[in-house]
Amino acid sequence: MILAKYGQALTIEFPVLVLNGGGFAATGDWTPATGDTKVSKSAGAVANTTNNPSAVTGTGSVLWTLTLTATEMQSERVTVQIVDAALEDTVIIIHTYGNASALHAVDLDDSVRAGLTALPNAAADAAGGLPISDAGGLDLDAQIGTDIDAILVDTSTTIDDLVDDLESRLRTPRMLTKNCNSTFQEYLLVNLFGILLL
Repeated sequence: MILAKYGQALTIEFPVLVLNGGGFAATGDWTPATGDTKVSKSAGAVANTTNNPSAVTGTGSVLWTLTLTATEMQSERVTVQIVDAALEDTVIIIHTYGNASALHAVDLDDSVRAGLTALPNAAADAAGGLPISDAGGLDLDAQIGTDIDAILVDTSTTIDDLVDDLESRLRTPRMLTKNCNSTFQEYLLVNLFGILLL
């Protein structure tokens, strides 16, 4: 099985076997002709490939190439069949990626976000990119450790201040009167804990 980009012309390399155990076919064993190679797109009707296979040159070569067009590659699955009286029947299966109509929408050619549009199209820690925790332009460790503390100090909401305020309230029993702004629940809690801490 081959994994290839959706809608992009592709040249594949392959061997084929001579019929009845004759080994791999070389140029003396097979002369490709129109109709020897057909393509099916996602189990659709087969059609002759636009191009015929070509032999890979070189002494002793038993390799062949076939170039599929961009149109032939516009499918989830592209299946090539090679059938000739001199050869063992051969099938080559291609799965596509990198398009919403491909078998795999993830774009393996996109080194930044793999075609996943829900992610920012920028390198991590760069402008517009995902924040990361390091000593780079956006150091989350430093910001969490200092900026949030600074905000708490500025708004008088540090843990120490809250604890001091709570202890002060609990140690001072208060009585509920008509002019008191406390709720009845606050009255009960404050007086109960105040008595316990005395």
